[in-house]
Amino acid sequence: MFSAFFFRRWKCQKYNSMLILIEQSAELIPSDIINTVLKNMILPQIQLEVEQLDPLTDLIPIRLWIHPWLPYLSESSSILIIN
Repeated sequence: MFSAFFFRRWKCQKYNSMLILIEQSAELIPSDIINTVLKNMILPQIQLEVEQLDPLTDLIPIRLWIHPWLPYLSESSSILIIN
């Protein structure tokens, strides 16, 4: 329940805190669990924000908040391509 609340409130454009959490957790938690979190919680939130992106009004360029995630989501990054 906590994780669902936490991830719903997290905004991808403010990626730094979540990225630090994932990086520090990777030292303590098995990689399978980290990959599951990335695939089932992080990636869907990023997808949602990419779909809602309005390049004319959004103040933070997408490259600034997508790029840090690419090493972690390399297998799924093709999903993030904007049509």
